[in-house]
Amino acid sequence: MEANSVIKLLDWGLLCGAGLYLLLLRPWRPRRMWAGLTPSIDLLFVAGLLLGWASLHYAPPFERFSVWLVDQTELPAMIVAVDDRIAEIEALPEQMWDDLTARFGWTSEAPGPLPPLHAPGVLTSTVLPAVHGVTEVLLRTFVYGGSLIVLAVCQVMRLVTDVRRAIRARASPTSRRALEARLAALEETVLLGQARIGTDSAAT
Repeated sequence: MEANSVIKLLDWGLLCGAGLYLLLLRPWRPRRMWAGLTPSIDLLFVAGLLLGWASLHYAPPFERFSVWLVDQTELPAMIVAVDDRIAEIEALPEQMWDDLTARFGWTSEAPGPLPPLHAPGVLTSTVLPAVHGVTEVLLRTFVYGGSLIVLAVCQVMRLVTDVRRAIRARASPTSRRALEARLAALEETVLLGQARIGTDSAAT
């Protein structure tokens, strides 16, 4: 599967998550949508969506961070050391031949200077960029997976918040009616008690 196809598929994942969240907001009822907005959850969802989009379409931060992350390890120094050793081994036959010809006086030319030891070698120019690329892919995969988790958590929090609001909206009239009924019963009991007290006092 080509990289573009994978990116399109992952884009569809983000779009499906955003569409489901919009369905929970009920955009076809603007008043209810505005009344039901929860800034903390909504902003967290938008942040997760932006992170997921950046992990797919905005590479510079991940490239710089992957290079910095690899440079914090001992791998670049090890690769440079191996490249230096390879360069020394490659230059050894020519250096020995130049020393031999200089001793026997077969040539008047002085031995040529050795190439700089810290010049980019085979491993530095091939292995190190590959390590940077793998690290970048892992970082972008981690950020994309984290963004999907954030989107899922925000949707669950939104659903729980909506359910709690619906329960409160339905429970409020019922509790008020029950409270009013209890108050009426208490008032009736008090009135009956007062009437009985008045009747007893009149009889005596």
